[in-house]
Amino acid sequence: MEDKLKNLRRDMNETVLKKGEVSEGEKEQIYLKVVQKNKSQRYSTRFFPVFSITLCMILVLILSSPYLSNFYDLGQEENQVTIGDMDEKSRVDNVMSVDKSEVADDEREHSTKDIIIPPENEFMNNIYGMTNQKVFVESDPFIEVHEDYIEITDERIEYMLAILEKAKEKDLYQNYEFYYNTLSEWKKGNFENSVDVHNQIREFNRRYGNKAIRLLTKDEEKEYIEKHFD
Repeated sequence: MEDKLKNLRRDMNETVLKKGEVSEGEKEQIYLKVVQKNKSQRYSTRFFPVFSITLCMILVLILSSPYLSNFYDLGQEENQVTIGDMDEKSRVDNVMSVDKSEVADDEREHSTKDIIIPPENEFMNNIYGMTNQKVFVESDPFIEVHEDYIEITDERIEYMLAILEKAKEKDLYQNYEFYYNTLSEWKKGNFENSVDVHNQIREFNRRYGNKAIRLLTKDEEKEYIEKHFD
C-alpha cells in the first residue's frame, strides 16, 4: 500500500503538477484525501473478518458451555419425570379399575351369600300373605282366621326370585315351578293370577284360610294398603 502511494505521488509530480495544472498545496490535499480513503477501506476490510471470527468464537463458547449442557439435561429429566408420572398414573388407574371390578364382584357374591333360604312352607305362606293385597276373600263368621299381611314390592319380588334360584341349585322346593311362574308374572306387573295362587296355596295348607273369590278393585287395594302398610 505504501508503494502505491509513492507511485501516486510520483505520477502526480510527473503529470499534473509538471504541467502546472495543480499547485503544490492542492496536490497535498489530493494526496491526503487518497491516503484517508485507503485507510478507511483498510479498516472496513479488516473489521468484518475480525467481527465474524469473534462472533463464531462466542457462539462456540456458548454452545459448549457446561451451563447450557446442564439446562438441556434438566429438560430431558423433566420430560422423563413427566412421562414416568403419566405411566405411574396409568398403572394406578388400572389398579383402581381392577379393584373396583373386584369390589363389585365381591358385593354381588356377598349379596348372594346373604340370601337365606327359608323352609318351603314359610316361603309359600309369604306368597300367600302377598296375595291378600290383591284378592277379595269370603269370610266365615264361625271361623276366625289369622291373615298375614305382606306388602308387594318390586324389591321383595326380586329377592324371592333370588331365593328360588338358590333353592333350585340345591333342589329344595317341591313346588318350585309354581312359585317361579307366580313371581315371574308379578315381576312383569301382571297380578291376574292372584286369585288362583291364593286358593292353590290354601289347598296346599289343607284349606286353611279364607277363599279368594275375585281381585280387588284399585280403590279397594288402595284402602287395603293404607290400612295395613301406611
